[in-house]
Amino acid sequence: MTRPTDLAAITGAIPPADRTAASTQSDVIDLGLFHQAMFILQTGSTDATVDFKLQESASAAGSFNDIPGKAIAPLGPSDDNRQAIIEVDGSEVKRFVRAVVTGGAGTVCLVSLLAIGLSPRFGPARDNDAISVSQIVF
Repeated sequence: MTRPTDLAAITGAIPPADRTAASTQSDVIDLGLFHQAMFILQTGSTDATVDFKLQESASAAGSFNDIPGKAIAPLGPSDDNRQAIIEVDGSEVKRFVRAVVTGGAGTVCLVSLLAIGLSPRFGPARDNDAISVSQIVF
């Protein structure tokens, strides 16, 4: 039986927090391990704008550049409790990809993000879960 964690792994995150007037990067997904990735942004209460884009690099510690076409239209100050998804195919980008979330000026900007590696190139996807994944219950 194929389990969902055979096919998808949580490879990174931006933990829930107030990101007012700040940019935060997710963990890097190695697309040498996955064919595809999906980044899921979640907002809570916010009175600031929220920008969300993907960046790529040829190495995990290298210089990251924006990926054309992989950014959302900014969420506005009244866009509380929303989600936005950006997908990427490993054949379209460099090997290493990360998300960048930027909260605008305001008094509160609660956001979080999950980075999901999909369609593993080797073995079950869960073998490449982020270290922050504390449990998988079968």
